[in-house]
Amino acid sequence: PILFRELGDADIEAVLASMRPRSYKAGDIVFEQGDVGDTMVVVVDGRLRVELSDAAGNTTDVGSIGENQFVGEMAAFDPAPRSATVVAAADTIGFELSVHALRELRRTAPSAAAAITSGVISDVTSRLRSINARIERELNPNAARARSQARASGIHTSGPANVKFRQTGDGGL
Repeated sequence: PILFRELGDADIEAVLASMRPRSYKAGDIVFEQGDVGDTMVVVVDGRLRVELSDAAGNTTDVGSIGENQFVGEMAAFDPAPRSATVVAAADTIGFELSVHALRELRRTAPSAAAAITSGVISDVTSRLRSINARIERELNPNAARARSQARASGIHTSGPANVKFRQTGDGGL
C-alpha cells in the first residue's frame, strides 16, 4: 500500500505489530456515518463501499475502497464523527490502525509514523484536488473547459491574469 512503500523491513514489522487484523463479511458495516471513530482500515483483500446518507435516510454510493487502499484515515488523525458509512461490498480482509497505535508509532518508530502520515496526506490531497475539479466543473463548466483546452495547447492559466510588475531603482520588483 501507498502507506508502506518507503518503509524498511523493521518499520514494516513495527507497523504490522501495531495494527489489528480485521475481516468483514459482505454487508458488514465497517464504519457508520456520524459515529465517533479513532481508527482507519487498510484493505488487503476485498472491497468496501462508501455511502453518504441524507436527513431522510436515503443513501448514495460515493466510492469504493479496494486492495492496498485505506479508509477512515481522518479519524486516525482527528477523532471526530465519521463523514460516511463504509460497508463491506464483498468479503474483505484488512488491518486496522488506531489513533493510539499511531501515537505509539510516533514514539517507537518515527520514520514509520512519518511514512503513514505522508501517505495519508498524499491521498487526501489527491482526493481534494479531484473534488475541487468536480466542483469547478459543476459550478462553471465553461471556465473549466476553457482551462482544460488551454492546458492541452500548452498555455499556463493559473494565477491572476494581467499582472504587471514594475522594476524599482534598486533592481527589485
